[in-house]
Amino acid sequence: MVAYNVDERLARDVILVVKVSVLKPHGKRAHAAEGDLLHIDCGNLPPLYGKSERYHRLMVVPCSLSIPVTITERAFLRAGEPDPHGCRLELMARAEGFATYAALREHHDRMSGLPWQGQLLCWRHASAEFVAQWPLIERTLPDVETEEEQ
Repeated sequence: MVAYNVDERLARDVILVVKVSVLKPHGKRAHAAEGDLLHIDCGNLPPLYGKSERYHRLMVVPCSLSIPVTITERAFLRAGEPDPHGCRLELMARAEGFATYAALREHHDRMSGLPWQGQLLCWRHASAEFVAQWPLIERTLPDVETEEEQ
C-alpha cells in the first residue's frame, strides 16, 4: 500500500473519474509499482497526517502505470524518452490542476528547479476497491462563495 495525497481542489475529479493519474516527485521512499495498491487521499497534511477533519480517503485502486518522468525546459521525458504526444501533455497538466503544460513546467521550475524528476502513476477507476462518495467530501471542504453572494 502506498498513499498519495492530492490537492483538495482535485478530490471531486478523482471521485468522478476526471483525474486518473498523479505526478509525484521522487523522495525518500520508493514509488508504487504496477499492480501495487494506491490509497488516494486528500487533506493528508502535516502535522496531523490523516487525523484532521479535512483528511479523506478518496480511492483504493491498483496502480496501472508507474513510470519515471523528467520535465526539462524543452521536453517531457517518459522513462527517458521524449513524449511524442503533445496533446497528452496538456491533458496531464489539466489533470494536475494547471491550465496548460507551460504552467505546470513553470510551477515545478519555481518550486524545485528544472530538470524536475518524479513518477507518473495512473490507475483505472473501474478496478477500484473503494471509491468515496462526493457528497461525503463536499461537506468538509471550505465554503466557496458564489457570484450571487458576493
